[in-house]
Amino acid sequence: MKKWQAYKWMEAKFGLNSQQAHIAKFSEYMCNELIALCENSLKKNKTAS
Repeated sequence: MKKWQAYKWMEAKFGLNSQQAHIAKFSEYMCNELIALCENSLKKNKTAS
């Protein structure tokens, strides 16, 4: 996925607008939540293949 698609995906998953959905603005907690979300998504995609 392209960078803009990743940001749109993240916005949708967290219910954020484009101003809020920037990793540089995330707290440590939000970074950890994003990492967990990405890991879960990767696992689901691997099992679907």
